[in-house]
Amino acid sequence: MVTPTPNSRNICGDKAKVGRWTEPEHVVFLEGLQKYGKQWKTIAGMIGTRTVVQVRTHAQKYFQKMERKANGRPKAHSAASRMSRRKSLPASSPSRKKARKATTHRSVSMISLPEPPHDVLPTTSSL
Repeated sequence: MVTPTPNSRNICGDKAKVGRWTEPEHVVFLEGLQKYGKQWKTIAGMIGTRTVVQVRTHAQKYFQKMERKANGRPKAHSAASRMSRRKSLPASSPSRKKARKATTHRSVSMISLPEPPHDVLPTTSSL
């Protein structure tokens, strides 16, 4: 069992904490995963500082990371790279959300369709 650190916030009494997983918690997680497979409740009991939902979520992210490594794909964009992209938008232009709204949400009445040729109009007998 991993002992909670003094700076961790508890969400369920003294049992579960929030935030980043510590190295000892992750090591116990890996041991539990190897020994018990996907029995998240048992693994959460081994760790002692994480809930079943937290263990299951950690496992999902761990499996995704292992798949990315196996496929040679880079990590998803980090928050820092999202911030740098956001800063690249000129201050004088509208926000991305407003710009996207203006370009993608046009009503049908604003779009003008070409008139069909008069000789191709349907007759009442062909309907």
